[in-house]
Amino acid sequence: MDIVITGGTSGIGYRIAKDLIAEGHQVIIIGQDAEKGRASVAALGPVKLTNEII
Repeated sequence: MDIVITGGTSGIGYRIAKDLIAEGHQVIIIGQDAEKGRASVAALGPVKLTNEII
């Protein structure tokens, strides 16, 4: 299942994204800060998807 999480670069949104990825879901994280986005993607570890930061 594809899931979009706004505010997924920190806090509750990040934790939810982490849990959903662990369950095998495809997660799209949306945030306002590109650097925080890159850091979040890196911290979430290896993923099966292509990560694009715009």
